[in-house]
Amino acid sequence: MNQTQRSPSAPPRKLPFGLKVIVWLMLLQMIVQLVLAGLILTNPYPEILDTSELSRFEIGLAVLQALWTLWVVIGVWTRRRWVWYWMMLLMAYSLANGLRGYFWGEPDYVTMVLNVLMVLYINQREVQQLFLHTDDQEQRQS
Repeated sequence: MNQTQRSPSAPPRKLPFGLKVIVWLMLLQMIVQLVLAGLILTNPYPEILDTSELSRFEIGLAVLQALWTLWVVIGVWTRRRWVWYWMMLLMAYSLANGLRGYFWGEPDYVTMVLNVLMVLYINQREVQQLFLHTDDQEQRQS
């Protein structure tokens, strides 16, 4: 093969196991947010669920975060370069929301720990390069 000829592009790499776990955790988080928002809006069990302190704004934020999560999950699955940045912003928002809850006396330690672990994982070089290589492959194909 001549040096000037390009070899056929390598087959796309599989998503690492950790990234698949993150996708499933994000989907689970999205489903829980939507179910809770629906329960809060309909309030089928007023004797069990006290929603008097929640505003429609907070419920709207939960729904928007769920839609944002769905958009990020689709981007991760299709390996778009932009998704890495939006995933980082989503994690930053979730961490800030967790800190707000912590300082207001309503800590959610499980969510905070999971968000920290996800941020650490998606900042690994191999995960970042997965999205960078995807963008390079898209440019070569067009």
